[in-house]
Parts: sequence; C-alpha cells; structure tokens
Amino acid sequence: MASQLTPILIAQDEPLHTTLLPPHTNSHLDMSFVLNSSLDIFDMRLRHSTSNKIPLTQDLGLLHSISPRLATYGFLTNTNIKFVIVVDMLGRNSTSDTALDDSAEVDAQISAGGTVGLRDADLKPAWKAIQSAWIGLLLNGFYTPDVGGRGRGGQEIKSKKFAREMERIGMAWYMWINWKEGSKGCVKGQEVNENETLANFVGRVKRYWGEPKEDGWFSEVFFRKKALSLVLRECMEEEGLAEHQILVKDYFEGGETVYYKVYDEEGVEHWPWDFRGQVC
Repeated sequence: MASQLTPILIAQDEPLHTTLLPPHTNSHLDMSFVLNSSLDIFDMRLRHSTSNKIPLTQDLGLLHSISPRLATYGFLTNTNIKFVIVVDMLGRNSTSDTALDDSAEVDAQISAGGTVGLRDADLKPAWKAIQSAWIGLLLNGFYTPDVGGRGRGGQEIKSKKFAREMERIGMAWYMWINWKEGSKGCVKGQEVNENETLANFVGRVKRYWGEPKEDGWFSEVFFRKKALSLVLRECMEEEGLAEHQILVKDYFEGGETVYYKVYDEEGVEHWPWDFRGQVC
C-alpha cells in the first residue's frame, strides 16, 4: 500500500467506468480532464510501440505527473482495455518522504518544482484486484464488452457489484485508526495515510481535539500506554532516524486506538472537556 487511490478508470476508446474516491468525489470535471489526457498517453505509447516494433508491457507505470500531489498510472490488458489509477500522494513527498498535509505545503512543493513518484510494485496488488473484478464482470452475461475491436466500444458499466469492488480496492489503501478523547471520552474513527509521518499524525490528533489554552497545560497522544512523542524521541536518539523517516505504518496496522489526554502543569490528567467546555 502507498498513499491513496483517487479515481479508478476502466476504458476502451472511451471511459466505461470511473470511480471517484475521497477527497475528490466532487471533482468530476477536473478528473475527467486528467483521465482523458491519460488515455491520450496510452495511444501515444501504442503508436510508438507499433512504429518501432517494440512490445508494450501491460504495466505502463507512470503515465504523467500532474503535480507534486497527483500522478496517473496505467495498465493495458491483452484485449486493449485500459485501466488508469490516479494516486494522491497526500502524506508523502516522493523526493524526501516528508508528509504533505495541507494545500499550503503542496503549493510550496509545486513552486519548488518537486514531482511525485511511486514504485511500480506498489500498484501491483491494485492492478491484480482490478483485473479480477474486470474478469468477473465479463463472466456476467448481462454485460456486453467490445473486445473484438469492432469500434463501437463496450457498454457503460452499470454493475453495482463492480462499482462496490472498485470502491473497495481504492479504500483498501486507507488505514483506519480510532482517536479517543481521554480514557472514557468520545471515539472518532479516522482514515489515515499509512505513509504519513508519525509526527504529523500526532499533530493532527492534537489539532482535531483542540490544544489546552491554560498556562502550563499540555496534551499527549498515547498508544499502548506510551506517549507517541516519547516514541518519536527514542527513534531519533537511539536509532538515529530523522523525523520524516518515522511513519505511521511502522507502528500501526489499522484498527488500533490512540488516546488524546490533557495534563496540567503538575502532570495531573484532566478531561479534555474541562477546558473545552463541551463533552464531544
């Protein structure tokens, strides 16, 4: 796994199915331009392969880098069906593995001329899963593909089962971690990028619940009864790691719970709502 799949496109000469995933579910127009330009790159590579008599591999890898945050990758089946995935690199900068957590950081990286990148091997599970879903669709007698090259194109894919499978493939790239307020407070489940730095993750948990404003008060995020700030310090001091090298996936597998706790200047724990004035 790596980063986040955003849209997933299945196409022949024109799109047959598109899945848009958060946070781009409302970006239909923008993503349509991105995906259609990706299909043009397929055609360019096919023409180049034919004219130079060079076999074209199924996994085309990176098609084009749209920005430091977005990049498209392609896969071509033996029957000329094109799969396109747009990867959202939010949470990771490919040149340094430093987390990109907001638009300001992304814009700064764009200005600096940075680019996104992903190892081809990272996408192999996704390609395999999409292929399996596609084969399953072809076995459905109610769907009529145009894999014989008659030029009419296949039917638009309307199968709800296929759409759910595409969403499942995309969402599998998320990691789900519960954020709990104190020992007995509210629990908020959150989708987390597994390649996000641990330091950035801790900061987001604190910002979500709100930092105490009282003088001398402070907050900590705990996992398995150990403050994650202490985990970070130990990794940096004892293992010689830089902060950007310590990632969420190094400590979490998904489904765990972290605890946000607030302490006064004497180290006495207080419920977060003591200073926030509300329970949740």
